[in-house]
Amino acid sequence: MDAAGAIQGLVLPLQRGVRRGLSQEIQYTAGADLSHRGRHRLRCHAAAGHRARQEPRPHQGQGYAGHARPEHLLRAREVQCRRPELLQERPRGADPERPDPDGLASRGRRSHADVSDTDLVGPFRTSPAASQGEAAGHGDAASRLSRASRPLAVLAAVLVTGCAAIARGPSVPGSAGSSQRTVKIVLLESFSGDRAAVGRRAENSLRVQADLLNARGGLLGRHLEVVAADDESNATKARELAREQLTDGQVQLVVGPGTSATFDAVKPLLRQAQLPNCVTAAADATMAAAPFSFRAAPSDRDRLASLISYLRRSHPDVRSIGLIDSGEQPARFGDDLLAAQAGGSGLAYVGRASPGPGDPDAAAAVQLLTSRGAQAAFVSGPPELAARAAAGVAAAGLQGRLQLLGLDGFGDYSFPATAGEAATGSAFAGGIQAYLTQQSEASWPAGYRDFFLRVSHAYGYGSNGVELQGDPAPADCVLQWSRAVEKAGTFTGTAVTSAWEQLDLPATETALGVRESASPGNHTTVPAEAVFVYSWVKSGTGYRLRQLAGPG
Repeated sequence: MDAAGAIQGLVLPLQRGVRRGLSQEIQYTAGADLSHRGRHRLRCHAAAGHRARQEPRPHQGQGYAGHARPEHLLRAREVQCRRPELLQERPRGADPERPDPDGLASRGRRSHADVSDTDLVGPFRTSPAASQGEAAGHGDAASRLSRASRPLAVLAAVLVTGCAAIARGPSVPGSAGSSQRTVKIVLLESFSGDRAAVGRRAENSLRVQADLLNARGGLLGRHLEVVAADDESNATKARELAREQLTDGQVQLVVGPGTSATFDAVKPLLRQAQLPNCVTAAADATMAAAPFSFRAAPSDRDRLASLISYLRRSHPDVRSIGLIDSGEQPARFGDDLLAAQAGGSGLAYVGRASPGPGDPDAAAAVQLLTSRGAQAAFVSGPPELAARAAAGVAAAGLQGRLQLLGLDGFGDYSFPATAGEAATGSAFAGGIQAYLTQQSEASWPAGYRDFFLRVSHAYGYGSNGVELQGDPAPADCVLQWSRAVEKAGTFTGTAVTSAWEQLDLPATETALGVRESASPGNHTTVPAEAVFVYSWVKSGTGYRLRQLAGPG
């Protein structure tokens, strides 16, 4: 008889005796999995009573990829006491119909994958469903053990662990037989307030990419799990969440945060932990001193250059430009950057203006710039600020005389939905948004088309029936990181970062549909030639995009 058989012969009688005093979920844990990870589960299960037995799974119906409901939201540290649910590729139905731009605003809701802002009441969301048994209050399972049975439970756990170790043999790091079979991708974003929709779309994008990798066997034998943390666009909150998540050894990638201020707050922690990080909205200035951070988006300098180039071609009479921003610190765009770009193109820079609370439609800011001779205004801020600026231009009767330019805030459909026809004619630079144009799907880049189909299948469109519930840039964060991990053959942060700096991904494979590459001196992976310039135009009762410049 081998060693495992001999130990098992001793354990079985003990297990039968001990289990008479154990609750059902502890029986399962002691008998089935008491590796290091199993003992951790035992502690969590004992603290939560019958949670494991009664815990519901997230809804997995067609077109719904495990979106967290309010009762599934986890509080700080509670995420550590969940039994990880391995993300699997959901069943796919027929390809969804692409919305017709001519009827965008009049269309109804295309999918129920939208989570309202009020649902996002806790800082953490993971793929496992949260317990419904906790609210019922089933008590502490461990307290139901008799004094006599507890020593036997400990002995049984030790012997069963020994049997499992002998049967499995030595554990290989990164293999499926390792005690830690799950790798976590943490998303630091805002899921409340003005950026709630941005956070939801980013989370959806990470999940579809994780699902795809898990369906192919995972990454180095590990399954991927997405953990979404709500930083509420608050730098202090973002730093606290980052500090807590970085203590979890299963976290191997942090995506975000989504603003320059929050990224600046967590950057020192990421550097100290030497953990790979990917951002999609950080300003050029904040990317400095971030050796483990990569940006899956064009640089601000490249996007601004594309906008000014378009302005000089389409409006050669424009001779001066000003800046409207929200006054946040650090500023997304400094006077120096816009002044340098404008001056190099023959434009005079007239200065900046920041609308205050007493300037709801930004009319005062607009009038200040025009009084200085501005013929164009670059707006740096969220969709709400972009809509205020457009309203200010309309209120001053300056449409057609003051050209509005912008970046991310102009690219969100909430901008024309709020500003109305005042949004038409404005131009913005960013990544591809071909689905909002009248371009045929056959003309889209293959990688972008594949991403569009996967996300629209899983999550559909927002409550306005227009906006795709996913963004390609966060998906490319996971793509780039996974390729770097495969190239490095390890999850070690320094090795993954070094491999990431050597990546060169073809346009056919990326969700943005452009070639993406990095180098030791440049962690911005999307090049200048991948910048698109769009303008909003009226289409029926809604709005669509017209491409003004860019690839294709």
